[in-house]
Amino acid sequence: MSVLPPFDFSWRILSLQHALITTVIPDKPFVLEASLRNASPWNIEIAYAKPVLGPGVDFLDGKSDPQLTNVCLQSSEVATGVQVLIVLDNNANTDFVNLGHYVARWRR
Repeated sequence: MSVLPPFDFSWRILSLQHALITTVIPDKPFVLEASLRNASPWNIEIAYAKPVLGPGVDFLDGKSDPQLTNVCLQSSEVATGVQVLIVLDNNANTDFVNLGHYVARWRR
């Protein structure tokens, strides 16, 4: 018996001009683009999907914007959320910053 994953998750880090970037600079805003693709043959409902930010990372305006809530995806459809984030300067002495993780609550 094979098991199908309910969705695929992908993300990109972009500049404010939507160019792909590989380095995040403290106190310089950047865009987190997160996409969920329905990988199953059945519809799935995304109750919510949101980033949970790591220490020293914040939303540019200080609050989360829940973009992916109560979204129904048919097979192979994609839903994408975009957040503008900033790494606070107090993390400037570290080589790596934990941006956090992404949480998705869903059902078939």
